[in-house]
Amino acid sequence: MTSIFENPLFLIPITSGPLFMIAGLVLLKFPPKKINSLYGYRTNSSMKNIAK
Repeated sequence: MTSIFENPLFLIPITSGPLFMIAGLVLLKFPPKKINSLYGYRTNSSMKNIAK
């Protein structure tokens, strides 16, 4: 009989939830200084226009 902590249906949400929360807090505390292609809604035309 396996432990509940070895079940992937338990383990994946429990570990990925805090990781996404930490990543969100880091991005909230340190927002990007310039336009980047890593995250956000970025099309070719939106990356050409820099709004201030």
